[in-house]
Amino acid sequence: MYFDLVRMFGDVPLPQENDLVSNNGASAANVLRSSEQEVYDYNLADLLDNQGNIADSDVYHFSNDALNVLLAKVYMN
Repeated sequence: MYFDLVRMFGDVPLPQENDLVSNNGASAANVLRSSEQEVYDYNLADLLDNQGNIADSDVYHFSNDALNVLLAKVYMN
């Protein structure tokens, strides 16, 4: 979803794990926008971490091929 958000809006808030509402209460609602490059780096890191770790067991779930297509789209942008 962050890939689509950054393409549509540019800089978007990219909350970290310690920014969750359950950890910090109402202060978590004030997450600053991250730069486009930070969001693309986050997308790349997430995709590369999961590359090859997805079971291609059926057609109804996200597959390694779909991950590779999304990775190519991120690299093109």
